[in-house]
Amino acid sequence: MRSPARPASRVDAGRRGLLRMLGSAFLVPLPVLRSLLDPLRAEPSAIAELTPLQLIGWQSPRLREGRWNDAKLLREATESLDEMSHAARADGVNVWARSGHRTLSQQRYLWNSKFRGRDSVRAPDGSRETLDRELPAAEKVQRILSYTAFPGTSRHHWGTDVDMAQSFSDHCADYLLELGEVREGGEVREVREEREVRGEGGEGGEGEVGEEGEEAGEDPPADLPESCLPSHRWLIAHAAEYGWYRVYDAARGGFQPEPWHWSYLPLAVPALARYLVEVTAELLRDRDVDGDSVVLDDFVSYRDRFLLGIAPEALPGPEEPEGEGEPAPEDESGESPTVPELP
Repeated sequence: MRSPARPASRVDAGRRGLLRMLGSAFLVPLPVLRSLLDPLRAEPSAIAELTPLQLIGWQSPRLREGRWNDAKLLREATESLDEMSHAARADGVNVWARSGHRTLSQQRYLWNSKFRGRDSVRAPDGSRETLDRELPAAEKVQRILSYTAFPGTSRHHWGTDVDMAQSFSDHCADYLLELGEVREGGEVREVREEREVRGEGGEGGEGEVGEEGEEAGEDPPADLPESCLPSHRWLIAHAAEYGWYRVYDAARGGFQPEPWHWSYLPLAVPALARYLVEVTAELLRDRDVDGDSVVLDDFVSYRDRFLLGIAPEALPGPEEPEGEGEPAPEDESGESPTVPELP
């Protein structure tokens, strides 16, 4: 059972500043520090108010658009994003979120367009392809899931996650995926042999809203590295001070790494905890999503691979166990059970 929500909780800018200062001094992530100093805030009121239909994007929660960003988010996430963007501007860097809350119908449009071969999908190696309409549904779903969440399961439905514009538009997504991570020190590390940067728009993190990408075939800007890296470097160095983290920072068997996708963990962690308890496959059925049975007939496997295959700091804490200290169950070979592959 979840802890009772604290009524009318709101963290003002002064308290956020104090928490950031303490977090920097003791090298403690902001969400962890908040949970230590204010355990009753494990489920903020904004998350406690979300209904199951809002968690899957069928209905929208109360959202707020920020001063420095186009993205609509839950109020606290918007305030933190504005504060972070303002700080970046003071450092001469433009940190701007282009895509925030997304409805199930928007995610469905993205998904069905890819499934029907009307829009390209990004493969795990970064290349793009248009799916043949004659492909089996299971194969289409497997390819789409490299970068696009099944409708009703996107973190964008919660009003806690954003795609940073300079990280996925203006050809930056392709560039960052070609070169790999920008580490905390700002050094670019090549993780695969550099290829010619393609003139295509960014994926937009779990699937972009169609009009947000650049036109396919357009030549990339001549100053591509200079236009892409400053905001990303700044975010790597400072975003955690404001509660923002990359949840798809490495390949963990689910979605591929997404350098453009950032999550406000003080709200996103409890949102995920509620989602895991309250959203079932039956709630997602009959939503006019192509190939839905491939995912929903084995929803637990999908959930474990894609919703839980994220950065460790973005995962909810374990529920109180029946017998404290008991190890995870093992199979007859003595190894922990693994998540099965989707068909």
